[in-house]
Amino acid sequence: VVVGELSLLEEAPRPVTAVTVTPTTLLEISRADLFRHFEDHPRVGLTVLKNLGRSFCERWRRSERGYRDPLLWKGVPDD
Repeated sequence: VVVGELSLLEEAPRPVTAVTVTPTTLLEISRADLFRHFEDHPRVGLTVLKNLGRSFCERWRRSERGYRDPLLWKGVPDD
């Protein structure tokens, strides 16, 4: 699981908290270290960024469906 991936692209902290339900080992990679690795290994960088883009598109598509589903708008007054 990746947490905080938006901050890689925006260079800004995100107001997100993650809590594990079981003991967990985490790996923290700074943006600078990650992008340095991408410079040294461009294919890795391209793969990671493509996967991030795919993940963002999937999330956007799921959230957009809710706006188009007329059952979710039932009972919302017209202006």
